[in-house]
Amino acid sequence: MKYQNKQNNKTSVHDGISPIIITETEEKAQFNQLWNYLVPQYVRTKTTQGEIIRIAGKVNNEFIVNGGIN
Repeated sequence: MKYQNKQNNKTSVHDGISPIIITETEEKAQFNQLWNYLVPQYVRTKTTQGEIIRIAGKVNNEFIVNGGIN
């Protein structure tokens, strides 16, 4: 599954300064919440944590879509 930003008016992108707080309890939901909060749709992230979440999503997508061939 490719992760996509599903940002709406209720979801804001992290400002690069505030603490990162997640409220979800399940691992996949936590990842999705972090993705939506830390990874902007069209620009670079403001934090190292956002880049790590972006990379983790790309690696996950590589395994699911390409079977880890690349």
